Amino acid sequence: METKSKLLGMLGLARRAGRLSIGADLCCQSLRDGTAKLCVLVCDASQNTAKRIKSKSEFYGVKCICPSITGSELSRAIGKDNDISAVAINDENFASAIESIFKNCEERTE
Repeated sequence: METKSKLLGMLGLARRAGRLSIGADLCCQSLRDGTAKLCVLVCDASQNTAKRIKSKSEFYGVKCICPSITGSELSRAIGKDNDISAVAINDENFASAIESIFKNCEERTE
């Protein structure tokens, strides 16, 4: 549970630093623009949204992670009212930090 809160905390920091594109549409726009360094897709995203984000991430060569966080948890962490299905991290340092936290989270669940 501690790694999940670290992941959410890091996403909140990235939001406050202005390094996130929030929502599926802005996430796709960041992928097209080449500014996205990492995509985060929530575990309860719709099939359509998940397919869209994953295929665009693959096409543009950007890693997409799917941690076990819900849209409401993500929205609370980044200070939004409505559920968020995806975000793009637009900073290399935040992206590598979030990815390393995600890897630690994955290793503990296996």
